[in-house]
Amino acid sequence: MGNSIFTEVPQSQLKKWPSFTILISALLIQVNNLMFGFNLRLLTDLRTFIPAVLIANAILAGLFLLSGRVGVQWRLPAATLYGKIFGKLGCKLIMLLILPTGLIWIGWMTEMVAKSLLGIYPSLNYVLIITVIVGISVLSSIKELKGMELSSNLQVPIVALVIIIAGIRVLVTGNANAVPEAPLSEKLNLVQSISYVMLTWIGFLPFYADYTRFVRTKKDLAIATGIGWVVIYSLVMIAGGLFAGCGGEGGSGIGSGGGFDLIKILGSIGIPIFVAALIMLLCTWTFNDRSLYSYGIVINFVTGRERYRSLFIILGGVVAIFCAWLGVNDRVLTVLNWIGRIFVPLLAVFAYYFYFKYPRQTRVAGGGGGGNCDCDCKAAHDYEHQFNYQPFVAWLLGVLISCLAENRLLLSFGISLVVYALLDSFAPAGKLGGKVAGQTETKG
Repeated sequence: MGNSIFTEVPQSQLKKWPSFTILISALLIQVNNLMFGFNLRLLTDLRTFIPAVLIANAILAGLFLLSGRVGVQWRLPAATLYGKIFGKLGCKLIMLLILPTGLIWIGWMTEMVAKSLLGIYPSLNYVLIITVIVGISVLSSIKELKGMELSSNLQVPIVALVIIIAGIRVLVTGNANAVPEAPLSEKLNLVQSISYVMLTWIGFLPFYADYTRFVRTKKDLAIATGIGWVVIYSLVMIAGGLFAGCGGEGGSGIGSGGGFDLIKILGSIGIPIFVAALIMLLCTWTFNDRSLYSYGIVINFVTGRERYRSLFIILGGVVAIFCAWLGVNDRVLTVLNWIGRIFVPLLAVFAYYFYFKYPRQTRVAGGGGGGNCDCDCKAAHDYEHQFNYQPFVAWLLGVLISCLAENRLLLSFGISLVVYALLDSFAPAGKLGGKVAGQTETKG
């Protein structure tokens, strides 16, 4: 692409909904999402499982539409947009907190797939496997949108076809009804199940603008987002639930390695091992390159050194390899809950700022002083606070509520939204000089 993260995306790079649907489908048609559906089915009965998946994904689609519309309006990535909210320094503090989670996520996905491949080919070297997997993802993420489109166009049709064939075979053999009954003490009710499904994608919400800034219109965004979460993600999770009847013994937690074995599941219904290995590699490739892409934007924002973007992505890949080598699978549930607690209040602050405080129609004036100034495409914001305390306080209160009240993510969202609105109304920020949030230099 070649454009700076501090400037709007040019018209020539905008995508219609079919292209964008494929791009985000590569994130949804994933091995880990099959595993989430698998685990949820083990912890629920069918009457809870299906409604929970459909309701949660409808809510997720609405939240992603809310987040993604800002990317379409501003044509800027998430880190730059959050810089407008929290100010240069405030946003850097937030981004530094978020930065490790993406690399841990890459490490977990790579570890899960690498260990499955070792189960097929024990003679392979584990370090070599994780290095190759992450290395390929680093290369495509450095190529930005073109690299991600290439990986998506390869992964989506192949993996989707295998999942469809596997799901049909499970239904034909009757294995879908052979799901072991979970103990009553471990069973999830409908509300808990909805929260479970929402947690699987809450962490991506603050970064959706990294991708939606390339969508041509709001209509294209609405169609792609609806198809992505309401249709595709629901079907992927339901397919994972069907697979629970093909090998549901062992641990059923998110981080359990004993319950979900895609190679074993696909092998039990007659799909060759090499096909299972291929789809796992394709899924890991697309999952990791998108995670590294967002990581690259965040680290550029924090450092203000876009000319070193490729180097930062390579270093991120090295850290992800180290995480996979250490092993993070047993800690995924902790990471998942932490992500939800941090990111849901962040979305509330994001929504208030861009939907109530400064909608695109009035543009952003100064660093938060109101008025109607034209936001030029070159910098999008000529005036930034160094630190805005109101959104920071609102976000921290939301995080505190989510830590104290289990499974109350919507409550933390509401608290952050209301507190930010009150602080903005009764204790507005003063005007401080500055420049575009995070901008120190751009690519030459």
